[in-house]
Amino acid sequence: MPAPPLSVPLVWAELITADLARAADFYGAVLQWKAPAQPGVTDLTVFLDSARVAGPICGIRPRTPTDPRPIGLEGVGAPPDRWSVRLAPPRPPLPVDPGGDQLLRPRMPGPRFGRWSVPRSLCFAELRTPDLEGARTWLERRLDADLREAPDPAGGPPVLLLHSAFDPHTVVASVVEEPDPAQAGWQVAVQVPDLGSLGPVVVERGGRLEDRPVPVGFAASAAATLHDPGGARVILIEHGPLHGRRG
Repeated sequence: MPAPPLSVPLVWAELITADLARAADFYGAVLQWKAPAQPGVTDLTVFLDSARVAGPICGIRPRTPTDPRPIGLEGVGAPPDRWSVRLAPPRPPLPVDPGGDQLLRPRMPGPRFGRWSVPRSLCFAELRTPDLEGARTWLERRLDADLREAPDPAGGPPVLLLHSAFDPHTVVASVVEEPDPAQAGWQVAVQVPDLGSLGPVVVERGGRLEDRPVPVGFAASAAATLHDPGGARVILIEHGPLHGRRG
């Protein structure tokens, strides 16, 4: 019998940073994210409101010596901050992953990409990699994921689309061929109402905005890459679609 469809392929995203306070201050000012400190807890959990009605949307955690550096940049200065996406294993979960990929064990249940309708919450994820076929093999083998090649009318790099098991017509993430190791890795996307109004506060807080195309497979009016002071990148999407509230 075929395996049941994967309902929540992407369950958690976290910013890995060298400076928790700086990251919390920056995203609090730019996106109004709330990351309250908890006594005795190193990591920060991000909420959209102080009352935490909408639940957690992502996390911020300190970089550790065991965190890998980007491929090709292992010995080049201090590593930049980066985003990491946690993946859910196929169901039923195996007691031991035969391939040893502990990344498959999400640390905590969290939001579901592609189902969020609230502005300033994450809505999409983009994995940029120099090994597109390797990433495809890994995701399909580990997640029973539904990856489809995207049409490419603009002549850009090859793109694979990860569709939601809740709605096969909804793309929740993409895998993009990226030859530059410095640009490789996960980038999360956040819906915002107006890109132009964010420019001044981003610059004031030590970041910058860079124009970019809307991610392939995601309908929106405009997009930009937010470079935060630690070097992490976030895709800001203006007027993206609403996917309904998460359940």
